[in-house]
Amino acid sequence: MKINFLLPHVKISGGVKALLEYANRLQKMGHQVGLFVLGHTPKWYRLDKKWRATGEGLEILSPETVDWMDNNIPIKVLHTNDRRLVPAADILIASAWQTAEVAARFHPEQGEKFYFIQHYESLWSRDKNRSGKTYSLPMKKLVISTWLKEMLIEKHNQLAEVLVTPVDRDVFFCDEKKWNSPRRVCLLHHDYDWKGYELGIEAIRQVRAQGREVELVVFGEKLEDPQSLFDSARFSFEYHYRPTRDRLRKIYTSCDIYLCPSWYEGLGMPA
Repeated sequence: MKINFLLPHVKISGGVKALLEYANRLQKMGHQVGLFVLGHTPKWYRLDKKWRATGEGLEILSPETVDWMDNNIPIKVLHTNDRRLVPAADILIASAWQTAEVAARFHPEQGEKFYFIQHYESLWSRDKNRSGKTYSLPMKKLVISTWLKEMLIEKHNQLAEVLVTPVDRDVFFCDEKKWNSPRRVCLLHHDYDWKGYELGIEAIRQVRAQGREVELVVFGEKLEDPQSLFDSARFSFEYHYRPTRDRLRKIYTSCDIYLCPSWYEGLGMPA
């Protein structure tokens, strides 16, 4: 089959990683898979960028552009989000709400439309009204957890199939578990408020205030230099910037506790 994915971006994120995993595995199974990334609409006052985007239309990036996981599929960036740039297919898979909004305008010959929902984005997106409306679009819905399925029924009267994102045990496994004293606590740093990083730091601060020793281990991709994190936490800790898959596995293995302070998660793969 011909299967096209519409992605919001190809930066490091759990949701994008899951989509790229599915795309690459489908291609390995013999399907013809295309990856298309939405372009960003230029500001109304930047006519130079608008003209340039209109002229370019489509940019093709090599698979190695995604340097943080194994990817074998070229990435096509739609500078103008023109549906005519996406070829006909059997299936069209939208992901983030912005891609669903664009996919809704695609012609039926461009594929049967699926909306792969990995979070209830209207909880935290800037445009809650627009993102919420996408859950009622006439597409087949796929969700990654039962609570998302229930949210679609409750708030949008929409049915969905549950496709839980699995853990790849060829990547994440533990050779031999070593328990530490003091305990090592692992935490993801992220700049989204709802990821709860500051709450996690406060929890560690309270534990330390009780006289209990813990070693905090933080990883993330937002800051290469962690000094500002040390300053705001008022203590230093072990920090890993953009760890490779193997390094991340070793970080998980080396820790005793994973602290997930998110306000909500679609599934919460690290935990």
